[in-house]
Amino acid sequence: MSEIVDNGNAQKRAPLRNSDLLPQTIVPDEYFVYLEPGYTLAEHKRTVGAGVLPEGSIKQVNNLLSNRDSVYYIAYLSKGSLDTVRLDPGVQLVERNIVGYVDDD
Repeated sequence: MSEIVDNGNAQKRAPLRNSDLLPQTIVPDEYFVYLEPGYTLAEHKRTVGAGVLPEGSIKQVNNLLSNRDSVYYIAYLSKGSLDTVRLDPGVQLVERNIVGYVDDD
């Protein structure tokens, strides 16, 4: 995790993968969000708040095949929502979706 400064307090946020790709290779505002093993989507939603993940923003929720206790979801996130999601200590990694990517999980 990387550290950021928010209102004078150092906070950690989950890394953001694929942020350096060309704009035409990514799906705008669409992200894969990987939660820490054992951390549930319900816990995550409570932590980030209802306004960050409004109804309809989450497209799909899956368990990782390699670890059934690990959940990830695909969602449309605004810049502000993305920042809030990344500050949740239960978020392991956030990844921008790539054009043409097919989720096989």
